[in-house]
Amino acid sequence: MPGNSDIEGARHTSERLAQSAREEWLRQQRRDAYVNFYNAARVLFLLLVETAEAAAEGNWVRSEEVRQAARAMGDASGVLAMEATQRILEGADSLSSHISNLDNDMRCFDHAAPGSDLRAAGRTWRREIRSIYEESEEWLAHCREELHH
Repeated sequence: MPGNSDIEGARHTSERLAQSAREEWLRQQRRDAYVNFYNAARVLFLLLVETAEAAAEGNWVRSEEVRQAARAMGDASGVLAMEATQRILEGADSLSSHISNLDNDMRCFDHAAPGSDLRAAGRTWRREIRSIYEESEEWLAHCREELHH
């Protein structure tokens, strides 16, 4: 017949296993939310890169894909808000704002008057793109760090 210490030991082991399973489940939820946000932001970012490159050459091409990608990034941000730690959420909010601001700047050219300096805007957007890229790499590094601790 098991003694009290045996029962207590088994209960303690069971609680540790349950806690470990909960932590792994939460880590997977966060990983999925981080990946979904990063992928959505990256799709929008790449579309904005294409737009900036075309603008720098004097061509204005903006597709419905940009609007769809912006909505997808917003949706992914909502999920992230439920799963992320404060540090990751703040970084994602900053990255999302940075990308959205660039998108808004570009949207102004949807109805720009002929003769607007599209090439100059494209060169400015290229600098902004470099900054967004660096910010996204930093955010991704924070995500990796968090998930591996």
